[in-house]
Amino acid sequence: MQLNPEGVIFDLDGTLIASEGIYRDAWRQAARELGIALTDEVYARLIGLNRHDTIIKLAEMWSGREQAESFVDLSQHHYDTMVAKQGHALRPGVRSLLDHLARQKMPLAVATSSARQLALDTLAAAKLTDYFQVVVGGDEIARGKPGPEIYLEAAARLGCNPTSCVAFEDSVNGATAALWAGMTVVLVPELGTPAHDRLARVIRLGDHNAAIDLFPAGN
Repeated sequence: MQLNPEGVIFDLDGTLIASEGIYRDAWRQAARELGIALTDEVYARLIGLNRHDTIIKLAEMWSGREQAESFVDLSQHHYDTMVAKQGHALRPGVRSLLDHLARQKMPLAVATSSARQLALDTLAAAKLTDYFQVVVGGDEIARGKPGPEIYLEAAARLGCNPTSCVAFEDSVNGATAALWAGMTVVLVPELGTPAHDRLARVIRLGDHNAAIDLFPAGN
């Protein structure tokens, strides 16, 4: 399969950055400290959601919003501490793929559920800033993933038709957002391949190196 899009839009956490395993460890630590039962299945269902929607989902499962907010804040604290020690590692093949797309002068964007400033800081720490013309954060839109708004906004800022864009994602929520925006979706999950009926139409790859052949030089 070969793709010839107007632009390519990437999720950040778990897609460009190998962060979902760290987030999961941070969640586990916060859950232990607060005495909360939290399964990996619950964590997987929440991957890709922004802070606001994560709190809403957790509040529905637990004893209310206050506990959910405390948990999310403590998890973020542990994540920040872990990243300060470990740094930001890229998913395999990310830089090779971005270099390949940059040589083709492909318009590139990031559409992330993280707040915009946090996303900019993460991209800078990972030395990825210069690849992207557009960064859209979850705090810049009214409704986060799995709604399509963030992908529609990223395409608009790139000046591209969303149905002519390719989106890279690692989660069900993120892939659903891009599909509802009318985009071709490449799924490169970090924590195993999610199973969901919504994902029947995505391109599944093991890493970003395998995606290079989707964008042959000269397209």
